[in-house]
Amino acid sequence: MIRMTEVDREISLVRATVGGASWTSQIRCCVSRQSGLAETGARFIAPRRFWPVIGEAALRATEELSTLLPTALIEHLTVEAGLVRTTFRCDDGDQRSIRVGYCTAIWRGAVLGIWGLRRRRPLRLRWSGVAEAMEIRPRLPVVLGPSAALSVVAFGLEALGLPGGPEVTPVLTVVDGAASPYPPQDLHWDPVASDQRLIAGGLWLNRGSESEGADPIFFLLTRPERALRPHGVSIHFERRNLAIDATKRAPLPRTALIVDAMRPLVGPRRGSVPFDAELSLRGTDGRLRAVSEPVCLHCDPWELLARVRAGYGRPQPAVDRDPIEGNSYGSAPFLLLELRSGALLKSASMA
Repeated sequence: MIRMTEVDREISLVRATVGGASWTSQIRCCVSRQSGLAETGARFIAPRRFWPVIGEAALRATEELSTLLPTALIEHLTVEAGLVRTTFRCDDGDQRSIRVGYCTAIWRGAVLGIWGLRRRRPLRLRWSGVAEAMEIRPRLPVVLGPSAALSVVAFGLEALGLPGGPEVTPVLTVVDGAASPYPPQDLHWDPVASDQRLIAGGLWLNRGSESEGADPIFFLLTRPERALRPHGVSIHFERRNLAIDATKRAPLPRTALIVDAMRPLVGPRRGSVPFDAELSLRGTDGRLRAVSEPVCLHCDPWELLARVRAGYGRPQPAVDRDPIEGNSYGSAPFLLLELRSGALLKSASMA
């Protein structure tokens, strides 16, 4: 089996917000593996020169998007532009280099899109205004947006581990793989990066029978800062990138409560836990209005996932926001639940 023996990766990025504020980061890490997983080492190298085109792209995209979003909530917009350079060598002597430039935008915890650094991508944003939480009627169908679905699944996996777990709807599938829509966390070209199915047909699968365990090369290259702390500190060591899908499709309801994003407010644990949720209301005309303030939802993640009835649309880029590990990206469609808004919000409070 061909394995990577050395990977040199450099990540340069700029994050910009409305008003011109920006944050710049540049890191270069070389990870080598001499003879098996036990002898993997990482070293940091001086980055090469920074490319001004990254900052220009971030500021340009921020200005364009700020004119398309509800004015009252544009301060929640963050645009990131970056350049990822990777050179890797394999034990068969092969050497390859990959360079990827990208832009991505996150608004209120939802990914608006990921596109090429030099390509202007017209985004058709769904939100047309702002609503208040008191406008949410109790009988609205509930839909998890891609980022909300990713966060709920990720939290459940951290809390329960594999194999085994509570009942999951048969239409839900979850795959762990090296591919990511977010270039700094993407290692799809790893010659041994086979996908690992975690949930299929409502059944939890034994990952241990299909995988040799966590690969430090992946662990370090997708988050170079992890090299500065013991592996045991990370709760994501056994996980790469999650791809969520549903085997059944259904249209979105004419009116619905959309949960755009969910961020857990506590560490991994079983049972009902609080999530900081960003919500939107879908009207009969298909337009969305963003609920002005986040709402604290108390729910059991696996009770939500057991109620998934179908998916809507193709999987889209999604982000799981974690205060310790930072943002982890993946993909998921909209998930329609057998649940009404009144039941979801019965223990909610304004965050």
